[in-house]
Amino acid sequence: MHGLVQIAPLPPVPLHDLFTYRVPEPLRPLVRPGMRVRMPLGRQTRTGVVAGFVDVAPPGELRPILDVLDADPFVPPDLLELCRWTAGYYLASLAEVLAAVVPVALPAPGRERVVRLLRRLTPEEEAALARRAPARARAYRVLCAAPGGELGGQAARAGGLDAPAVRALVAAGLAEAGLRPRRRPPGAETAAPRPALAPAQRSALDAIAAAIASADAASFLLHGVTGSGKTEVFLAAAEHTLAAGRDVLLLVPEIALTHQLVDRVRARFGDALAVLHSGLGPRERWDEWRRVRHGGARLVVGARSAVFAPLPRLGLVVVDEEHDPAYKQEDGLRYNARDVGIVRARLARAVVVLASA
Repeated sequence: MHGLVQIAPLPPVPLHDLFTYRVPEPLRPLVRPGMRVRMPLGRQTRTGVVAGFVDVAPPGELRPILDVLDADPFVPPDLLELCRWTAGYYLASLAEVLAAVVPVALPAPGRERVVRLLRRLTPEEEAALARRAPARARAYRVLCAAPGGELGGQAARAGGLDAPAVRALVAAGLAEAGLRPRRRPPGAETAAPRPALAPAQRSALDAIAAAIASADAASFLLHGVTGSGKTEVFLAAAEHTLAAGRDVLLLVPEIALTHQLVDRVRARFGDALAVLHSGLGPRERWDEWRRVRHGGARLVVGARSAVFAPLPRLGLVVVDEEHDPAYKQEDGLRYNARDVGIVRARLARAVVVLASA
């Protein structure tokens, strides 16, 4: 167990990078690189990301970290390695790069109101309730028919459980109102037959699929005029990657192009899809991040910032319209998402496909 850590404060301190802190004995078993911690900085208390351990303390008295905020690293090891490469290549501090990946304050997961059944009535009790309070009996039956005896707010209203009905069931001890993590609507994955590939498409897919099966790093340029079927080739390659148990990252140069691709990808892959870009609201963006981090989504579509998505088993990176200059981030941390995507694939021993017209 290490007693000294280097931490990137959020937001970063101008003209500084990492700060060294002491880890109190009770916290030492909990601290790992990539975790968020609470740290004193001047007269403030800030959140920071543990960048690594050190063996030799700098001169002067070291202050201790105050708390560990994560059970598992918020920034997984492979992503932390990519951040280090980005900092070195683009002559930025590691703190600047991590600040572009990790929020200063992480919004709480989205939650929705829910009604839960607490007790089921006997047939005699249900018949008596129907005679005494028909509306309450109908609400009770709707709740009984719900999966697990639980309905979210929107589903409850659609089923006729308005606020008075819910209050009546709660007052009678038959149900309780509470909160649960907001559930995504089920994806519209379809089993429609895939379009037949032309010989050139089939040849390209076979080469990419062979590289995916080898589980080694490889790079491909997928060149074709607009409308030549490049999208179908890399979506088929994504299917091969997911079938091999690895994850997929699809990058597009502009947020507007994300929406065009998302409908097609969601129809094919359903709930496996997550969307990440700077146009999302903070809660929605970090709910998606958590879902990706914990394996709830294995395919990410997004613009520049999605190159830092925490996919744990990356197997395929697709950079669509790779020639587009919009992949260059010009504000704040400056980087080229196409180049970072290529390096990320190499670090993960994944396949990268650069699609270009």
